[in-house]
Amino acid sequence: MGSASDPLTPAINSILWPYLRGHGFSKTTARRFAREKNGVIQQLWVDANGVAGRRRTLIVLCANFVFGSVKGYMDPHGFRMRPRWDTSDPGLAELSMAQIVDALESTELAALDALSNASDMIESLKRFSVKRTWYATYSELYRRWQNGDPELISIASENRRALKL
Repeated sequence: MGSASDPLTPAINSILWPYLRGHGFSKTTARRFAREKNGVIQQLWVDANGVAGRRRTLIVLCANFVFGSVKGYMDPHGFRMRPRWDTSDPGLAELSMAQIVDALESTELAALDALSNASDMIESLKRFSVKRTWYATYSELYRRWQNGDPELISIASENRRALKL
């Protein structure tokens, strides 16, 4: 069990991390994990914060183009698992990580795997083209990346290095 001052990190290390490692993820920080599939970097963040004196944890799953920013996520390629888990003590943190692994196994990892191909992600941006320029911007970047544009190849390499892939 973890300590009262940090019940979450030991629970992540003993329960969540072995599961994610078995599915090809690398640990980029104590609470951030990543893997690459078909030009897409898939990430899982354990976001722990306190609200009204209670520690609550949520899980953010996202997919980023390997040649784009990997510091955040772009709709529709990111989502939060529900609910927020109580990780305020070691027992609750371990229970929460076990429930998160169960959710990943049953539905959430499949939802993330649906975002595992750069060309499919580009196509999904078409529905946003009326209000935003994502499709035009990322389809051009994707074309350049496929053609070996040195700038985008460099960005992809730097992203892989930063995420320990």
